[in-house]
Amino acid sequence: MKEIKNSSLLRSKMLWTVILAFILFMVPLVSVFAADPWDPGKVYYNGDQCTHNGHLWQARWWTQGEEPGTTGDWGVWLDLGPVDATATPTSIATATSTATTFGTATATRTPTPTPSGNGAYDYTDNRAPSVNPPGGLAVGQVPMFIVFGSDDNSTAAGVQWINDFFRTKTNPDGSRVLISFYHPTMNLYAARDGLNQALGYGFEVGNHTHSHPSGLNFSVSQWEAEMTNCNSQLTAAYPAGVGVPYVYGFRAPFLEYSDGTFPAIRNTGMWYDCSIEEGYQADMDGTDYYWPYTLDNGSPGNVVFYQRGTHQLVGSHPGVWELPVYTFIVPPDELCAAYGVPSGLRAKYAAVHPDMDVTQGKITGFDWNMWEKYYTTTQEVAAILKYSLDLRMQGNRAPMTIGIHSNYYTDGGKQQALQQFVDYALTIPEVRLVSGKQLLDWLRNPVPINGSTATPTNTATPTPTATRTPTRTATSTATATIPSYTSTPTSTPTPTNTGDTLADITNQAGTVSAQYYDSPSGEEIDKLVDNSSSTKYLTFHLSGWVQFQQAAGSSVVTKYTLTSANDAAERDPLTWTLQGSNNGSAWTTIDSRNGEDFPNRYQMKEFTFSNSLSFSYYRLNMTANSGSILQVAELEIFGTAATVTNTPANTPPNTSTPTNTPPATSTPVDTAVNTNTPTNSPAYTNTPSNTPVYTNTAIPTVPPTNTPTSISTPTPTSASFPEWTAYTNYTVGQLVTYSGLTYKCRQAHMSLPGWEPPYVGALWQLQ
Repeated sequence: MKEIKNSSLLRSKMLWTVILAFILFMVPLVSVFAADPWDPGKVYYNGDQCTHNGHLWQARWWTQGEEPGTTGDWGVWLDLGPVDATATPTSIATATSTATTFGTATATRTPTPTPSGNGAYDYTDNRAPSVNPPGGLAVGQVPMFIVFGSDDNSTAAGVQWINDFFRTKTNPDGSRVLISFYHPTMNLYAARDGLNQALGYGFEVGNHTHSHPSGLNFSVSQWEAEMTNCNSQLTAAYPAGVGVPYVYGFRAPFLEYSDGTFPAIRNTGMWYDCSIEEGYQADMDGTDYYWPYTLDNGSPGNVVFYQRGTHQLVGSHPGVWELPVYTFIVPPDELCAAYGVPSGLRAKYAAVHPDMDVTQGKITGFDWNMWEKYYTTTQEVAAILKYSLDLRMQGNRAPMTIGIHSNYYTDGGKQQALQQFVDYALTIPEVRLVSGKQLLDWLRNPVPINGSTATPTNTATPTPTATRTPTRTATSTATATIPSYTSTPTSTPTPTNTGDTLADITNQAGTVSAQYYDSPSGEEIDKLVDNSSSTKYLTFHLSGWVQFQQAAGSSVVTKYTLTSANDAAERDPLTWTLQGSNNGSAWTTIDSRNGEDFPNRYQMKEFTFSNSLSFSYYRLNMTANSGSILQVAELEIFGTAATVTNTPANTPPNTSTPTNTPPATSTPVDTAVNTNTPTNSPAYTNTPSNTPVYTNTAIPTVPPTNTPTSISTPTPTSASFPEWTAYTNYTVGQLVTYSGLTYKCRQAHMSLPGWEPPYVGALWQLQ
């Protein structure tokens, strides 16, 4: 009996030994055979893996035919590293990545949880509000991010249209367009299938509370209850829930947050909020909005609404990111025609609702405010969005966040407005349509648009030429300073015309022209030679030429000066040649410069060289700068005095007397005074000590009050030029008269009724 027991025990041990050996043998094979080679004809879903070119790859969302290794860092394939037969097996269910992953591809596929979650973020980011791009990057180095965030999502048809529309779009760099949904789970079953499908497309799904309450006076615990309920249903496995792997972002219903919103966001493990409005500051014009920031020092946008008495003051909430709701801006009358809408939009909206300030034209950055509050048309919405984007591209490229409600987009007219804007935006090479989480990932590790490495500057702010310094403390009883805006030139040009044998030929009769005529109003080519460094010529090109043609005679030029403009050093020319010609077609280079630097704003630099050749045309051909926009405040060209003969009939003489007066050094100040301050609002004082500094290097909205002395160039008499008429083809530079005034054509076009010169500043410039 004992032998039988021992024999049974022996056989049992041998069996377990064989099983263990088999397991140990198969384990290393799992990492080799767990993923098949990539198949271009196979459909891969989020979490699916394959091997290709010696690496293991994991799909972030649905894909077919996209080769691993060719889609870039933001593409569909995540590189898990070289295939190693001795490595610990990597299964689909446990693969860990620091990149954002998403949920299911179809309404029937269970998502793969991602264990990164809250543990990947410790709330130590500290980014002060600044108009400067992050990471010390120049404006020309950063993408123009656009984030669509769809709220409420109360109809399945609306969610389906949004999914179908955006999933087919591609950014200019080849990456897929992604968007975000912020969903209240009281509408869970109406949109559950569509949101689950959205996850498979790589779209983000965030928290919009459960019951969609007004939370202006909510406590932390009240917010936590709403957020937790919503998160639990969003992350529940499909079909019981949506199947979101992790919830990163939150938006308060009606944008009605309280100071308790933000600790609740952190306590429930989310990373960012997108409820606070920015851009309503009186001195912000759409070119200079704050880049997203953390709430370590409160929020400058919130101060505006706190002063109005509509919201609690937001205190210090370390590490919680704010991706603001930025205001849209309605095109001014003189630019409406250029955007395909009649002039007078601002006045039209002011008649509908008194909130519209016709001088600033700002609208809260949501579709509801356009469709429902101001009763806009399809073309008007497209125009507002396009103009707001163009202002960003003209300025500091702060991200453009666009709040939408998917249920609107079962209507064909509203669909067309979105289609027109998105198609327009995707023609701009720098544009990237991304989700809120994608934008946050870039903000935390900013990389130039060309892909080179940037130096992180989470704790340092670029040195400003102007500052905003609102006071902020962590309690609701704190005082807050109304933001002020100051700008002072860092240097004053010194007159350089000191010799009797040289004269600035741009002060004599002649014609100044440019390669491009795309300048904003007030920054046209004539500002280049107006003897004022407080004005400037700007073109939305990184290179281009400007030239001056003498009305008669010629000059031997041996010196010229360039003056940097008021802002954005990356727009200064770096490399150029000065050329001369006697017929406007054959050019001779007489001076070349490479890698020039203008460290200061309003800085004049003088360039001298040897030359004995005489020319009647002089062209400055600027071939490079540090950004995508080119600007110069002033150009002076010094040569031997030209012989002036009779002025041609169509060339008005310039009788201005050069005074070489330095530009005004007065400090323009815009103070955001709100006369509707509630009775119990805190006092706003001047800048105290130990407060965060909000940097702003953008263009002041109030011009200097000291105008340099100059005598205006006489305007040609109206009798010299034909009267403007409708249905006529006009070319750039052509002069016409209208109501006794003279106008110059800025863009080639066929005139139409309603496009009369006084009303279409984009097409005609008053002379």
